Amino acid sequence: MNTKRFSLIPALASFTLLITILSSSMIRAETREITLSQSIEFAVKNNKEIRIAESRYEQSVRKVNQAWGDLVPAIESSASIIRQGAESGITSMSDGSYDIRVVHASLTLNPGVFYNTLKITSYENAFCREELRRIRFQVVADTTRAYFAVIKARELVKTRKDSRTHLESNYTDVSNLYKNGSVPKLDLLTADIQRKGAAPQIMEAEQIEISAVDNFNFIIGSGDEKYIPEISFSEVIPKPVLNDDKAIDLITQLALKNRPEIIELGIREKQSGHAASIQKSTYIMPTFFISGNWGYNKNIVKDRTGTSYSNPTQAQMGQIVESSMSRIAGNDSWQKTWQMRAGATYRWNGLAPFDKTSQKEDEEILRADEIAICIAQLKEAVAHSIKRNYLTLKTATATLEIRKENIATAEEGLRIAKESYRAGIIKNSELLSAEATLSNTRLAYIDALYTFHTSVAELTREAGTDTETIIFEDKSHE
Repeated sequence: MNTKRFSLIPALASFTLLITILSSSMIRAETREITLSQSIEFAVKNNKEIRIAESRYEQSVRKVNQAWGDLVPAIESSASIIRQGAESGITSMSDGSYDIRVVHASLTLNPGVFYNTLKITSYENAFCREELRRIRFQVVADTTRAYFAVIKARELVKTRKDSRTHLESNYTDVSNLYKNGSVPKLDLLTADIQRKGAAPQIMEAEQIEISAVDNFNFIIGSGDEKYIPEISFSEVIPKPVLNDDKAIDLITQLALKNRPEIIELGIREKQSGHAASIQKSTYIMPTFFISGNWGYNKNIVKDRTGTSYSNPTQAQMGQIVESSMSRIAGNDSWQKTWQMRAGATYRWNGLAPFDKTSQKEDEEILRADEIAICIAQLKEAVAHSIKRNYLTLKTATATLEIRKENIATAEEGLRIAKESYRAGIIKNSELLSAEATLSNTRLAYIDALYTFHTSVAELTREAGTDTETIIFEDKSHE
């Protein structure tokens, strides 16, 4: 019973390996190769964060227009009816009135509030523009990293498959030698363990490749269609032309001037300053207002025909009073009317230290101080990061040249080993070693290529602008 159970384990492992290999083969069959520049173009075009940032930028433009709209008076029309009653006085001579305001315009403005609000919205527009730049640089760096991560994963799969082929061949060779009594059984067991251990390593590499391909297509936003990076060993790698200190200093200066995150923090600091000025403007400047209207008015004259008087003299005096008061109360005909009003108000309680306006002003000043500290901290971090990435880039450049030469050397060594093996000069294990050396050399080259391109992308992201024209002489003429 136990023997049967354990005998199923190799079968299940082989079945799982077969499914993984078939899945990987299907992935490769359905995908198309794509260059790095095409990948970046795809990513920038399809990235949802970029589209969201573009929408926010358009919203910030509208906010600037809204701020300018405070200079435009509110223009409206209105109509009303008034009904009233009184026992005596002028009001008693009218039952109400109809009032139609054909045009009514009003404008209320505090100059300090308007100016600082306009500046805040303008800076918000600039912030959204820098945020869009930041996301684009990040997308380029992420795409570059994912692109070469796929290349690394595919090369790892190839290396481990080649290793399995070599180990299978080595096991066959050792088995023949063991049968002839040329090697001890320990060598045979060791070769068998190595051969069987290759299967799970290939499965692991296949899974890494599948995840890397999925992540790459997710970043570039490929949708239903799948892409894989092109692999080329003929790429010409440029060399840095400046000494380390000069290059690091130039890139750091560019970063302090162009890095989106630094610019964004600077914008937030200025916005806090203007927000504090808005609070201050409510008590150091008056708020001006002006309004005017033009329209028609009609009084509802009270009917006094039924009014009785005790004697003729009183009736005569009543008629005289009503005639005189009609000039004040008006008659029952429509009249054109207009009115203009202008003035200013001043808010005194803003001077009190316990007023909420004063507290908000202090809050914004403290926030501006906090942002200034964050800017200084970020600048220090950027300087250290640029130095680290530049030195990593320079090391990768030198390593690439050496490892590219090593590939040619390893290929020549493998050719000689194959000829020697056919001639019976060397054993299969020595041929296996030569094949493994070539595979590992290719993998090391891909690793250095990954480090080179990701370092360039990181430096560009750190600086907030192109750095290749500074680092590489041949790039400066493109």
